[in-house]
Amino acid sequence: MERKKYISLLISLFITLSCLANSNQEKVYLAYVNNTMSEWKKIIDTMEKTSLTNNQTRLELLNYQYGYIAWCLGQKKHDEATIYLRRAEKHIDALDNKKYKPADLHAYKAAFYGYKIAITPFKASYLGPKSIWHVKKALEIEPENMFALLQYGNIYYYMPVTFGGSKETASQYYLKVEKWYEKHPQQRIANWNYINVLVTLTNTYIALGKKDKATEYYNKIVTAEPTSSWIKQEIYPQLK
Repeated sequence: MERKKYISLLISLFITLSCLANSNQEKVYLAYVNNTMSEWKKIIDTMEKTSLTNNQTRLELLNYQYGYIAWCLGQKKHDEATIYLRRAEKHIDALDNKKYKPADLHAYKAAFYGYKIAITPFKASYLGPKSIWHVKKALEIEPENMFALLQYGNIYYYMPVTFGGSKETASQYYLKVEKWYEKHPQQRIANWNYINVLVTLTNTYIALGKKDKATEYYNKIVTAEPTSSWIKQEIYPQLK
């Protein structure tokens, strides 16, 4: 009898955690497509205050922090970005100690070194190689790690041409990420990361002057998420 109660308790706990995860994922997705970053901030602040005993939930929070920090940097809110970057790095340390999904963690470390370059550009010559090392390490562990491929694309996109940067090469890595999502259609549902990849590809093709390809990916965004007005307002004028 006691064993049955224990199993029932575990099942109930699993269902509760799954529902909470799905709820947060959908809320963050809506915050992304509606550009309501104050809601995004509320979600990660609330999650930060909870007891993060579940590794997957902590990794989920890390992803949301990653997205929010990127937005802060885009808005030149470097002080706020630094605060959330420090919090995110503590979660990496906690997951590192448990040896949880090392490829993902190396990819996040690569991304965060990129963020530090955005905050302190004069440290690029020191931080850049660290970012590259971590993304290579991630792909060494897991060659098709979607998040690591994305970071490699970002490295090539933002690296100066004189040091080997190439938006064309970046686009090839972004396309690999899109193909990963094509192989895992369930991961496209209410996932801000997927729409963000389509936005990234659209902007990359605009930067490359490939308007036909940019239009193709803009149409993919509108098909996947027709209600996102900020994406239309930001990208459509550039296509014209």
